[in-house]
Amino acid sequence: HKQESQDLAAELRCHILSLGQNDKLWQLRLSNALQEADALRRELRNQETVLDQVQGGLESAQAERASLIGELEMITQQLGDQETEKLCLEMEETEQHLKEVLKGLEVLEAERAAQIETEGSEQTELEEVLKDVDAEAE
Repeated sequence: HKQESQDLAAELRCHILSLGQNDKLWQLRLSNALQEADALRRELRNQETVLDQVQGGLESAQAERASLIGELEMITQQLGDQETEKLCLEMEETEQHLKEVLKGLEVLEAERAAQIETEGSEQTELEEVLKDVDAEAE
């Protein structure tokens, strides 16, 4: 019985060492995942800043467009057909520029939504890892 208890004690010590190594490994993985989540949050904040700037540019472009439409209508009443056609072309160019700005905004919004979704799934994964670490620690 003495040999059996010594063998069991040795096996238990090996098990405890293995659990300690697993705990260190999970702590390292958790630390890395938390750092990555922080980096993603910083990137998201940067993207939000860019998005805010683009939205500001869009608002300015819309205000400029409204102003140009008003000017165009006033000038159209005062000028002949040639000048009107030229102003219409300029207006179309302005509208095309506005459409490009809108497309850029849509791309940024899609990227932002994808980052938010990624961060949410990583947060869920981190919470599950924490639960596993807590469960293993018990």
